[in-house]
Amino acid sequence: MFTTDDAGAPPRPLRRGVYLRISRLRLFFLSLFLFGSWFAVFHFAATKPVPAASAPVTTVAVSQPAPTGPWGELEITPIDLEPPADAAERFATVDTSKWYFRDCDLAQLTQLLQTAGLSQAQRDGIVQSCTPDPSINGLIATPDPAIVISLFPPARSAIYRVLAADAKNAQAEPFRHRPDPHDDWFADTGLSAEILSIARRLVYRRGDMEAFVDVSAITPFLKSETDRAALFRALSAQSALLVKLRVRPHSDVRALTQYWGVGGRERQVGPLLESLARLPDGSPINVAQLLPQFARARVYTFPVLEGTSPNGRYDCHWTTFNFWNRVPDDDFTRTDYVARQIATGYHVIDKADQLGDVVLLVNAKGDGIHSAAYVADGIVFTKNGSSMAAPWIFVNLPDLLTYYETNGAVKTVVLRKNSI
Repeated sequence: MFTTDDAGAPPRPLRRGVYLRISRLRLFFLSLFLFGSWFAVFHFAATKPVPAASAPVTTVAVSQPAPTGPWGELEITPIDLEPPADAAERFATVDTSKWYFRDCDLAQLTQLLQTAGLSQAQRDGIVQSCTPDPSINGLIATPDPAIVISLFPPARSAIYRVLAADAKNAQAEPFRHRPDPHDDWFADTGLSAEILSIARRLVYRRGDMEAFVDVSAITPFLKSETDRAALFRALSAQSALLVKLRVRPHSDVRALTQYWGVGGRERQVGPLLESLARLPDGSPINVAQLLPQFARARVYTFPVLEGTSPNGRYDCHWTTFNFWNRVPDDDFTRTDYVARQIATGYHVIDKADQLGDVVLLVNAKGDGIHSAAYVADGIVFTKNGSSMAAPWIFVNLPDLLTYYETNGAVKTVVLRKNSI
């Protein structure tokens, strides 16, 4: 048998097999059907949302560009800063067992404990642990850890509010955590149910914050270095900001040098900024590299523990007023010296808008309860208290104000060094 195609081509012998005779028009529709189906399949696969994986996903904070200003274009990334590897060993040596009641006698202490709602047994145990201390014109109580753990949160808050007024007490600078129903302070620590139960009993309210201070009471229950490290990391993790300056080929390097080189440091920062601007795409730089030597050496670090007290000598004022110093002046650990330097070496300005301006938080009595050094765009360099768990960090000024409103801050004063 022979066959002829639609174009009238000469007949050819047929090979063995099954044949389908189809016109060109039918072939066109058949191709459209076949290829159109595959196109639909690929399009559906490409556009269908991918289902969430069953494995846990780690969320990484993404840097956000901040509005530009005289400081330039900033890229800001929130981070959680954890203490160094030796934290567990340092944590175990802290002594929070003593309560210093300044300008207080036994009758006043008894009244305080009764008003706080303590039971008779709790009151007796604390009073019996007291010894007079002429240096504070008051008493030192060393309550049994079982009594400390047994206190209800309202009673603990009432007593610790009084103790917080004296810097000798650990309660003056406790661990703090912003309450969040979706963020358990001790979540994912891997600690036993017994330890977690004790830790949560020791948490108390300090204004709008959760606080924890009773290291000595819980340490006997931390049987391993792993437990000590896990609890200390949870307590001392700090929210901070990683701040970078984005330098581009078209950036105004002269203006950037003027802002970051204030205080006679233009020759130090200018060449670096110019070299970044010469790169084809520019480059970001951590603003820590543009700060004076004192701040540059300390930001994102924790202080060295001194003795067994959880609080050291170096607090917010020592940090702020040494901002421009190559060699730190340890006299800034004295409040009288700080007050004298403010009176003679600084002047009040309307707002912080220059590197190194001092943001001073004042309470109702007129005492400066906290200070920080302005960096840029509402960000400050600070150390929140003298605690060993308080690192040197960058934070947003509004967050800092909220943090210290619980300490009684009612007014903000901005100062500028006379020689800057």
